[in-house]
Amino acid sequence: MAFPSLVITILGIATAVVMLVQALTRRVDLLSLRNFFLLGFLIFQVSSALIAFNTRVFGDFRIAEPEHAARIYCVVATVFMILFLAFYQSGIIAKRVALRLPVGTSVPQTSALLTLAVLFLLSGLLGRFVLTYVPVVGPLAFIAGSAFTAAAATIAAWCWSKQWWNPVLALFGGGIIAVAFASSLIGSFGRRDIAAVLLGVIWGSYHGWWKYLPPMTTIFRLGVVGAAGAIFLAAFSTIRSQELREARSLHRVVSALANADVSTGLIDLATGQLAAPNSMWIIDTHPLSFERDPLHQLKYTTLMIVPRQFFPESFPKPDALGRIAVDRGNLKGRPSGFSIGPGLVGHLWYDVVWISLPLYAFLLAIFVRTLDELPRIHGGNAFAIVPVGVALGQIIGLSRGELGLFLFRATLSTILTWIAMLLLARLIARMGWTVNVDAAPDDEHAYDNYADESFPEHEGGHEANAA
Repeated sequence: MAFPSLVITILGIATAVVMLVQALTRRVDLLSLRNFFLLGFLIFQVSSALIAFNTRVFGDFRIAEPEHAARIYCVVATVFMILFLAFYQSGIIAKRVALRLPVGTSVPQTSALLTLAVLFLLSGLLGRFVLTYVPVVGPLAFIAGSAFTAAAATIAAWCWSKQWWNPVLALFGGGIIAVAFASSLIGSFGRRDIAAVLLGVIWGSYHGWWKYLPPMTTIFRLGVVGAAGAIFLAAFSTIRSQELREARSLHRVVSALANADVSTGLIDLATGQLAAPNSMWIIDTHPLSFERDPLHQLKYTTLMIVPRQFFPESFPKPDALGRIAVDRGNLKGRPSGFSIGPGLVGHLWYDVVWISLPLYAFLLAIFVRTLDELPRIHGGNAFAIVPVGVALGQIIGLSRGELGLFLFRATLSTILTWIAMLLLARLIARMGWTVNVDAAPDDEHAYDNYADESFPEHEGGHEANAA
């Protein structure tokens, strides 16, 4: 598969170059929702495909014509990326929508922000460990709880990043992050809720302070924290199990982590959980052996919030493509409800590619660009920026699939956190827990001239507001 390998390699390099160049020229934030989505694409659709093409290992599925499937895979992946980046760059609709979104304009004291972090943490624990058992609303409560837990860690990191040497901030900020992280380990099988807390810490630190430091300092700090997070996720990948999830015991998770095989976990991350081979199998067998379903993920996402019992037998609720593939592929030895990651390309192909590819590229680009506009418009405003970063694990996972599930969870998490932050901003303003904002300091040492509660404005924030 020399030609498909060459194509997917060029696609991966080009995508990475776009991310790096636009970050260095400040056209797009280094830590933007778009770049987290592209990171997931590089892992689950580029790295995964490159390994499969060169090893000819396609997991448990049997692909009758791998060469043919690989060529189609490369075409779909390349065209999607071109359209996605073009729609994102155009900013159609996104800029106007972002400017009209209501945000809290209060500038809270650090103590007020940490109080909000504690409130989010307590709400998150309530959702994850109490309300999740309530019939009907339980699944939504768990999603909200996970989002609020990530928000707590993000806010704590936002505060702590400005004065990491401050023992009081270290005690309170670090404590909030530790509790949020520990809670994400309990009852989790997937890695996205854990990643949400880890990435939330990075998001809060970056947008709260690190982005205003010299580029090399920022990259170094992101590299250290990012590498530590990747190693932990690799370790967790090798010990996660349904039994451990149902045990809901932090002690058992920690004990299992002590014996984790990190190298195996890193390989699992690099192969993207076979998302690309799964996509190839869908291409190989649809529509040759099985029918496709036009815009399946669009229907699956929009109807997800409706309980299955409300659907008549004549019109059943759409099922996840990952479970459909397991059934059609006749995979043995899998527990009931087991699902695989179909990959973004697999979703596009199953949903009838000539309809789904341009539509999904447009919708995803506008969704991501709208949220990416908020840090640029409201630079330094935690009430606008924190909600955008509470579901980064879901954003990375979009390219793995289940696309509709991850998009639904990311959207719901962002909206719920956004509403909560908006209400809390108004409460803070009424209580007078605010400070004045001065101009942004030019470098790290200039921060010494500012009150502890101050934070810098994004360099494009005033221009955007003036517009």
